[in-house]
Amino acid sequence: MYAMDAAYLRPVRGLPLHLTGHGGDIVLDATSACWVRLLQDGRRREAHRQAVAYARLRTTAPGPYWKVLENAAALGRAGSLERAAKVLERGPFTLRSAAFGWSWCRLGAGASWLTGSGRHQVALQLRQDAGDQQPQ
Repeated sequence: MYAMDAAYLRPVRGLPLHLTGHGGDIVLDATSACWVRLLQDGRRREAHRQAVAYARLRTTAPGPYWKVLENAAALGRAGSLERAAKVLERGPFTLRSAAFGWSWCRLGAGASWLTGSGRHQVALQLRQDAGDQQPQ
């Protein structure tokens, strides 16, 4: 496993920050952004159908999921990145306190293990990325 990781990381050896691929996937999670984007693109019916199906799989009411989805769509990509940066800078946290439901950028399990310096570096990167010209 070490040899595979060493080969994978060879292109970024010596760089001060690397949060992509395997490492980035456990710190930041964007898999839920697809449903947020449906709503932002005006595909409300499809997004609502997804939220209801998600709730049914968990035998719970869809209303709370839909509300979180609408809030995430209103917040947008930059707002979600900024919110994640603020949570990281506040200090140690649990996944429960950092969970945002569907979002452009949800903090993953690995983020709760970061040192203070690591949280600060990730927050800086998130703020820089929030300022980039990307879809909202």
